[in-house]
Amino acid sequence: MPDLSVRDLKTEMDGRFRDLKTDMDGRFYDLKTDMDGRFADVDRRFDRLEARIEAHINEAAAETRRHFDVVAESLRAEIRLRLEGTDTRLDNHEQRIQALEKRRR
Repeated sequence: MPDLSVRDLKTEMDGRFRDLKTDMDGRFYDLKTDMDGRFADVDRRFDRLEARIEAHINEAAAETRRHFDVVAESLRAEIRLRLEGTDTRLDNHEQRIQALEKRRR
């Protein structure tokens, strides 16, 4: 090893550190670029998944609405039938009461 002065040693070491920094910066830049690309891919996958989930939810909501409409219409028809039967029974009771009242007079 040749005799180096402190100044020469410092210059040599500064050069090596600069080279190391340049090499590390390049590696980290490549790593950052690679990671950015991977994160972008993950973001796109999540966007597609979110769209599929939203479509599934909308489809299920529409199916639930259709089912509810069928149930509601069935319930309306059932209520109508019950009310019509009640009206007929009330009319029959009214006729019977009037007949009984006529007998009493």
